[in-house]
Amino acid sequence: MQALRSVFEAHIERVYSQPLAENRGNLRSDVGNEHTQGGTGKRLKIFIDWGALDIDRDPEVFSGTRASEAVARFFSQLIRTFGESMKDQLQELPVIRFPLSEDANSFVNPSTGDPYGSVPVGETGLYLCHHSSTEEKQRRLNEVIGRLTLPDGSNFPEGCIEFSIEGGE
Repeated sequence: MQALRSVFEAHIERVYSQPLAENRGNLRSDVGNEHTQGGTGKRLKIFIDWGALDIDRDPEVFSGTRASEAVARFFSQLIRTFGESMKDQLQELPVIRFPLSEDANSFVNPSTGDPYGSVPVGETGLYLCHHSSTEEKQRRLNEVIGRLTLPDGSNFPEGCIEFSIEGGE
């Protein structure tokens, strides 16, 4: 049943104008306040300057209605670009609350024992636990980028990746 839950929730969220969490009185506690709630219009925006990383690509922005989907696309791109060393680090360091995992059901609430929701990280075979608010995602993403190293062992240059929240009150 848990495996089918995400399929049906995704379908309902696509069909109805408001996310399921709003339509059902915030029934999905695993989402936090990731969706645009109460008309605030907050969105996580991830900016990466590939040129600052000596990668011949235009700067890229990851954003969307669901912050977790933008985060998943961002990490998928990092893994595609920097390979196994990046994938290994993201499976060791907490990304939001947990490291990325090969098991979509490995993210468990320590208080209740109930699993948190997850989203796939592109075609990497990894999953991201998305249980946190947009503000918490921004804070934790800044922390993890500060701890990651590039394949040559160096840190990400200052300002090459920026996390911001757009919209809201």
